[in-house]
Amino acid sequence: MLTFNNVMLQFPGTTTPLLDRVSLNLTPASITSLAGPNGSGKTTLLKLACGLLEPTAGSVTVAGHNTVSAASAARGNLGVSLYPERSFYYRLTCRQNLRYYSSLRGLFGRRCRSEADRVLQLLNLVEVSDVPFMRLSLGQRRRLGVARSLLGSPALVLLDEPTANLDDSSTEHLHYVLEEYRLRGGTVLLSTHLVRDRALSTGQLYLANQTIHHKARTPTDSMRWIRIKGIFDHAAISGIERRYQTRREDSHVSLHIPSSVELSTFVGELVAAGIEPTSIHVGEWSSPACAGSPTENDGLKVIAQ
Repeated sequence: MLTFNNVMLQFPGTTTPLLDRVSLNLTPASITSLAGPNGSGKTTLLKLACGLLEPTAGSVTVAGHNTVSAASAARGNLGVSLYPERSFYYRLTCRQNLRYYSSLRGLFGRRCRSEADRVLQLLNLVEVSDVPFMRLSLGQRRRLGVARSLLGSPALVLLDEPTANLDDSSTEHLHYVLEEYRLRGGTVLLSTHLVRDRALSTGQLYLANQTIHHKARTPTDSMRWIRIKGIFDHAAISGIERRYQTRREDSHVSLHIPSSVELSTFVGELVAAGIEPTSIHVGEWSSPACAGSPTENDGLKVIAQ
């Protein structure tokens, strides 16, 4: 989905390249974190990925399109939010900004309005949808930047410190949004300094000394959805929600838990909290086509009933 092939970037008048011999290949349906010291070039790498900068040597491709020779086709597969977010129109409202950027992606009329409303709801920004950008808090601006990057559901999203200025609740919700996006087949590259962001990723990159160092994730670092049906006490569910990301549905509750948590341990936590499950389903998303939190047709495996 995103490929750097032996990329070097050196600005005119300098003797040392900022990035040198950088190679990477992001596969579809993945979330990759990019870490590194301040000034190591993380934002610069993202600017190369989205075509704002051209490599001095080597090549960058997005979905098979070169970001220099086929820039328009590459950008058509991209959603981007760089930090700090400065490209919004300050006097326009959140909704007006998003409709404008939707039109730049070729969405007009009802589709444009619908897509703007979709991402506003997705990032919990409906309450400030008619507030001018200039009056938003820093955290709301960050969320609006992520919302814009998801307009049109692009194949690849590039996020520069997306959880900066976010409180814990907003960070957890953003993680949930990005994981759902990945499960639908989307690819994410995000720069971050935070361990909790790296824990979300399916792959990790570390940028230092002008080049990329790959860090593999172990299978126990992955996440999975577990759906339970049974007798629920609202206070009990609230206790579980403080430990795991949770989505309540009409007939069941879905929880997002690390694969490293043993099922027996998880069931013990449910029982201790006063929850009596009648059935438990574990998400087995072998295909990136599956969308969102578990539904009846998402390839869930019944492991207890």
